[in-house]
Amino acid sequence: MSAAATPRILFVDDEDSLRFLFCKVFEKKPWSIDTASDFSEALKSLSEKNHDVVITDITMPGKSGLDLLRDIHAINRDILVILITGNPSIESASEAVRHGAFDYLIKPFNMTSLEYVVENALQQKRQQDEKKRLSIIEHNYIDNLERTLHAQTLEIRKAYKFLSQAHAKSLQILARAADYRDDDTGTHIVKIGEYCFILAKKLGLPEKDAEILRYAAPMHDVGKIGIPDSILQKPGSLTAGEFETIKRHTIIGAQIFFDSAHPYHIASGIIALTHHERYNGTGYPRGIAGEDIHLFGRIVAVADVFDALITPRVYKEQWPVTKAVGLIRSEAGKHFDPRVSECFLDVVDEIIEAGKRVEEAEAERKSSFNLDSLLARVPASDHIDDDDAWNQ
Repeated sequence: MSAAATPRILFVDDEDSLRFLFCKVFEKKPWSIDTASDFSEALKSLSEKNHDVVITDITMPGKSGLDLLRDIHAINRDILVILITGNPSIESASEAVRHGAFDYLIKPFNMTSLEYVVENALQQKRQQDEKKRLSIIEHNYIDNLERTLHAQTLEIRKAYKFLSQAHAKSLQILARAADYRDDDTGTHIVKIGEYCFILAKKLGLPEKDAEILRYAAPMHDVGKIGIPDSILQKPGSLTAGEFETIKRHTIIGAQIFFDSAHPYHIASGIIALTHHERYNGTGYPRGIAGEDIHLFGRIVAVADVFDALITPRVYKEQWPVTKAVGLIRSEAGKHFDPRVSECFLDVVDEIIEAGKRVEEAEAERKSSFNLDSLLARVPASDHIDDDDAWNQ
């Protein structure tokens, strides 16, 4: 019953005169009044109309007012019931309270008392209805808020995924650009990422850390963009001075990334700085040893050396896989972290297969690129729309 709605009252009594008197006395009240002579008529009226308050005699032919009270509250506990009795007793009063009667009047009563009780009942009904209305509003608000937050969360996740993919792709592009100066196949950096991902999982790193390593590991040699080609691509041995110059690529790589606080960039800087350190402390640029070397650097060291050995370069021949595996085994505890070396030996077959897949994929990628395919990627208009990429 809203504040503006007309209250509906049902008066139930087997005395015709009392029903008539009730209607007559309260005919000017802003109420809609219905009457019933017994239990059955009352239930019929209740089923046809929405009543706010029911006033019923306890003692009636057939089922009693207490029976009606129980049935009403079984159907709708929001209906307030006022009981009337001409035979008051402690038992009937307690029974009325136990079954949830709003109030209890004793015959004979005056109509002023009844009006007061009905007004109190209607006031409580209005409060109940208002509370329910506010509860529905609150529920709808919370429901709408949850839906909105869910939609916003999905958008944020899509944005985060897009940005993460963009970071990862940017690292791949930068790594590939640097690697083309040292490896005309361009596969080394991709293979390093896959090797390190396999090793990270074998070592039990969390999935998130393994993924970061997968994309950061290819950046290990990005500092070589600062090394002259005359040194980087020199066939044969380097002089001591040239070797000192090439060692600087670790510092250059770290300097490139350490201005950023993004996890991918921090990991890339760590790897660039530490992948030439050795477990026994004889590496560069700082000569640190053991677990003072970041785990990412220790993992990349194994993956990098293995792939460098089995890959031909202008300055060296390609090693057989068995010989390269033997070196990883023999250098455990010296050049390499023994735990990382052991994991490598456990998954070497998986690593070799991953390397083959990368080479095949890179070969296919390159064969699919020609001038026409590149020009097809140029937008037809000056507007570059990233909506499709955002929604991937």
